[in-house]
Amino acid sequence: APHLPFGWKKIVNNSNLATATVETATTASPYSAPNHVRILSNNNAEAVVMLISPPIENLDQMRIRFWAKCDVATNIPNLILGTMSDPFDETTFTPFRTFLATTEITNVYQEFAVMFNETIGDDQYIAFKHGVTPSLTRSLFIDDFLLEPKPEEPVMVIHPEEIDFGPFQVGANSFPKEITITNEGAGILTLTQENFTITGADAGQFAFHALSEPINLAAFESATVSVSFAPASL
Repeated sequence: APHLPFGWKKIVNNSNLATATVETATTASPYSAPNHVRILSNNNAEAVVMLISPPIENLDQMRIRFWAKCDVATNIPNLILGTMSDPFDETTFTPFRTFLATTEITNVYQEFAVMFNETIGDDQYIAFKHGVTPSLTRSLFIDDFLLEPKPEEPVMVIHPEEIDFGPFQVGANSFPKEITITNEGAGILTLTQENFTITGADAGQFAFHALSEPINLAAFESATVSVSFAPASL
């Protein structure tokens, strides 16, 4: 595997495990092949094993997104996200958010998003720190790290963008298919029945299922709505 991405650094201080490391790896199924970053440590509570970003200006105005997982499903460590003022001095690490073992960090890649704020002070470095493992040696993996300006308003993202109902008998009603709506911005995204319309020549053959109440989504919250298809003609 290649070296860490340009500008990224590591701190590995774990006297109880000589093989503790932070490295680029091709094994353990990266989220986006061919590589992801492996953070390896054990159950030494004093260990400091961290992946550290290049310097970032105005970090308090930024948002990051990334995917993370553990190599196995048992005795998973926490993943501690923090900031630093000096990437060579572990004592400058300040925790910002802890991603909890089992409930957030599992053995399957999950996407996370974090918006920094003024509480980080003048820190310019992001650090991913291996948490204490209940027992044995465990690896945490990070992939698809994205840095972007922090949004100031709600941003609606719809998945999937297209739905294919496939061949269907005229006059029959399809089973509803779900669309997931996520607020990937800031603030509250509010949607009511009036926000859902269907346009086009065959709009009358599709229908949204009625909303019982408005949808209010905070940052990175999601909701689903259902749409069905009832072809009236070929």
